[in-house]
Amino acid sequence: HTVSHVRTNAAGQMAACAAGRTLHVVDLSGDDYESNRRVFPPVAGGVIEDIKFVGNKTLVVAYYGGVCVFSTEAGASGIVLEYGTNVLAVAATPKLDYVVGGCMDACVHIWKLGQPEDKAAGKGVVDGGAEGEGDEEEAEGTKLIEYSCGGYMTKVRGLVCLNDWMGSCFG
Repeated sequence: HTVSHVRTNAAGQMAACAAGRTLHVVDLSGDDYESNRRVFPPVAGGVIEDIKFVGNKTLVVAYYGGVCVFSTEAGASGIVLEYGTNVLAVAATPKLDYVVGGCMDACVHIWKLGQPEDKAAGKGVVDGGAEGEGDEEEAEGTKLIEYSCGGYMTKVRGLVCLNDWMGSCFG
């Protein structure tokens, strides 16, 4: 497969590239890049459409069928956030409170990630922006709330998250 996306983390010590459905991550801090390369298994859906680093050790990956959140740490498992169409762009807040996907179906899909104890502490409330209560789901120790914001004239191909603000373009 051809390399379709390349990103580096803010520190410039890690690089990630997508080739088809496979994600390659290289630790650039040493001299032997090949021995520092990790290959993540193919994502469950289709071809990877977008990748972004969140901080220096976490990646979010958009593909047909959803988004995956990967840690670059050895042995760490990822989180799969499913969606029923092609997710073309992805972004996340710095603390991974929200993961946002720009979709082929002319909407922005938002996943709010939180720990189960957040609900008991009153931290599970999402402020404004989306209609309805959202769909809630408990998965592997993480409370998940989903929202969709439609009304775009075409597919959403660009996203950015700055702290708690989300911006979209090409929609």
